Amino acid sequence: MKRHWIILMITLLIMMASMTQGYCEIAYAPTFFASDKEALEVLQSLKGSFWGWSNFPKQTVEIDKYGLRLFSEYMGTKKVWNVWDMYYMTVPDLRSENAILVFKDVSSLHIDRINVASASNQWVVTADYSQSTTFCVKDEATARRFADAVATLAAASGTKWVIDGGYTIPTNENWYRNKLKWKQNTGAIIKTVLSGGFFDKAGINNEDILLTFGGQEVVNSSALWQLQQALRTLPEYEIKVPVTLNRKGATLAKEITFYNYSAKAASIRKLIDQPAGSVPQTSEKPKLGATVRPLTDDDVKTFNLPSTAGVLVTGIVSNSTAQMMNLLVNDIILEVNGITLKNSDHLREILSGSTNITKLKVKRGNDVIELIAPLSI
Repeated sequence: MKRHWIILMITLLIMMASMTQGYCEIAYAPTFFASDKEALEVLQSLKGSFWGWSNFPKQTVEIDKYGLRLFSEYMGTKKVWNVWDMYYMTVPDLRSENAILVFKDVSSLHIDRINVASASNQWVVTADYSQSTTFCVKDEATARRFADAVATLAAASGTKWVIDGGYTIPTNENWYRNKLKWKQNTGAIIKTVLSGGFFDKAGINNEDILLTFGGQEVVNSSALWQLQQALRTLPEYEIKVPVTLNRKGATLAKEITFYNYSAKAASIRKLIDQPAGSVPQTSEKPKLGATVRPLTDDDVKTFNLPSTAGVLVTGIVSNSTAQMMNLLVNDIILEVNGITLKNSDHLREILSGSTNITKLKVKRGNDVIELIAPLSI
């Protein structure tokens, strides 16, 4: 009898462990689409990409030029396992509105990977750290494409995009000061540094204490955030800021390179609700007809790349140049018309020119191949 109880307890512990959920935030940097119209079309194409997980309902959205309406949708009446209270509960046929996301009110987006046993999706996008506007999608590429489209529409609406260094701060900063034996009542405690963020690239580590930022004293984490956001008033896109920090008793000097995404917002073409005559049709530049995202450090490892130079293809538009050239999703574009590609901004610069796209060099699997545009006669 005792043995049966032991087996039961072990089984319950395994079940509970498999149902635990955790989040791993990914440092997200927006890549704006060329126009608000293009971004809205991308969102419309993703309407079927939202899901629920565990015993949560399916998510659906309604989209217009102003924002998104997020719904929870229960499909029929059925019994669903409640992972928190450990029993089967009856779920009614119900559709209810969870939240409204207004583009002009969005100033930041966050991408997290969730760890949930038997989850049908593993990625969530959250607007401004509001749990009521969390969107569940099936993979990282979809999450980034969705986030880029929302970011584009937000920036086109006049929002100043926050400058996030890519780190987390402790809930109780004084407790962390005692833990780190930091006796001075100043400095911002950096709890964790996100991979790929501005702080990570500058060589700042978990539990570093930031003392100065651009020559100004940093009193606490709130003051650090305000100093970062003050950079949004600058016209430059790339901003280098010298900082000093304490690391286990040693004072170090670092330089953080921030990107002011608000400076890029002016390049977004505003086509929605514009009279047809207000957009010169002769100014259209040749388009590739593909959606892409920047390469990450994880991509370098996954695809065995020498660096993050290039872009990853996440989508192909029907009847486009990209489709005619047989460009595929997950191809990595290395060269355009013989020009070695640096990043997604470099690609936009090339596409904004008047030259047609005639040749691409891409990495597909383990092979590097050339794609030639068909000749029009």
